[in-house]
Amino acid sequence: TRAICFAVHKANYCVLDSLLRRAPQITRVINLRIPAGSVRFAGQTPLCLAAVAGLREAGEMLLLYKASPKLKNSAGQSPAEVAHDSGHNAFSVLLQEAELHDGSAADRLIEVLEQ
Repeated sequence: TRAICFAVHKANYCVLDSLLRRAPQITRVINLRIPAGSVRFAGQTPLCLAAVAGLREAGEMLLLYKASPKLKNSAGQSPAEVAHDSGHNAFSVLLQEAELHDGSAADRLIEVLEQ
């Protein structure tokens, strides 16, 4: 999870894509919060990190690999709330849409992107 968060934080989409494709049980990994011992990303999820920085492409990649848009960070905020509070309103709307259709987040994301 830390490597994925670092790739998101650095907006390194090539590394992020490689990690997402290679990691076994990726859905479980990207739906964890970073442990408290990690100072830089403590309590965040990979999707929340993308949301706070407005990294929509990273967020889209994570959603396609089944990151949960409902999983809140340790402050109790969803990725959509984090994006909104950070001033990334269009990204927040995308995350809200994904949240409404969490069971089929990837399918819904594809629909939204095609509009």
